[in-house]
Amino acid sequence: MDNPPRHNLPRLERRHYQAFAAVHWRMRVEPRSPGWLTERFHLQFRELLTHTATREKLFCPAYCLMP
Repeated sequence: MDNPPRHNLPRLERRHYQAFAAVHWRMRVEPRSPGWLTERFHLQFRELLTHTATREKLFCPAYCLMP
């Protein structure tokens, strides 16, 4: 099943983006290949997630990486 291109997603008015929100975010990694979920990758991912969350004042109580 192919995903449709998403180059022109509609944007809401600015007021819709200025409050606290809960977001569920899914991202499929392409190409689908085995072996990418290593200890080193997980360490780098956690570090990037921590820095980004701190910089953007985000809270991520849980994440799930699935091969």
